[in-house]
Amino acid sequence: ISLITLVLFWFTLAKAGPLAAGTVAFTTIILLHVGLVFIIRKNRDIFSNRFLLFTMILVVILQALILFVPALAEIFKVVSLW
Repeated sequence: ISLITLVLFWFTLAKAGPLAAGTVAFTTIILLHVGLVFIIRKNRDIFSNRFLLFTMILVVILQALILFVPALAEIFKVVSLW
C-alpha cells in the first residue's frame, strides 16, 4: 500500500502539483485499504458479514463526498481530480 501510494503521489506531483498529489495519496490509501479487506476475506462469502460490507460501502461513499462536496474538500484540503 505504501509503495503504490508513494509512486502515485510522485507521479501526480510531477504532473499536477502538491494539492492534487495529496488528494491522490489520500484517496489511494482509503481505496487500497478497502480492497485489502476484501482480499483478506477472499476465501469467505463477502455477503456473510453484512456489517463489513455496509461499512466498506459507507467508506467509499464518504470518500466520494469528501472529494466532490466543496465544503468537505476544503476541510480535508483536497482538490477535485476530474
